[in-house]
Amino acid sequence: MSANQNKVSKRLTKEEYGLWLAFSASCRATCPRARVGCVLIDKNGNVVATGYNGSLPGDPHCDEVGCKIENGHCVRVKNHAEKNALNRAKSNGTYDHLKGGSAYVTIRPCNSSGCFDGLADAGIKKIVYLKEYNADTVADHQNKVCLDMDIAMKRFDSDVQNLMEKVVEFHQGPGGILSK
Repeated sequence: MSANQNKVSKRLTKEEYGLWLAFSASCRATCPRARVGCVLIDKNGNVVATGYNGSLPGDPHCDEVGCKIENGHCVRVKNHAEKNALNRAKSNGTYDHLKGGSAYVTIRPCNSSGCFDGLADAGIKKIVYLKEYNADTVADHQNKVCLDMDIAMKRFDSDVQNLMEKVVEFHQGPGGILSK
């Protein structure tokens, strides 16, 4: 067995890759209260669309004029990451490719803005997220829908910091953009 065959791949798993893309998309979010990103991937592993949370096009953004809080939520954020990604899939003609696909989100999809139901209605069969969001108020509905529609939903089982360190370590190795 050669030395190369003994090496364990440091590549991201498909799940880590999806979450890394969602994390990257969240870097475009405009509300400092929750920087949320989402990536939608079809059943063949192709990226269909990305989205992030922020104001609607033409409206002022929180990071420009501040948040507008009502009932504990920022009402400037009319475009949640999941809905943004779903709308992009619709506008680029790839919405139908979502059936059987996966959604990777930095924060658990909400119920109040239709994010979770939008993913379910699109035919998404796997939802993976990095951070909990109001699990006590959204879990019952989401668990029922997941059971009824055969959707697998889970929180990523590793620390976000570990994922970032894995990416940096990978790129410090041979051929990486951080290698010396």
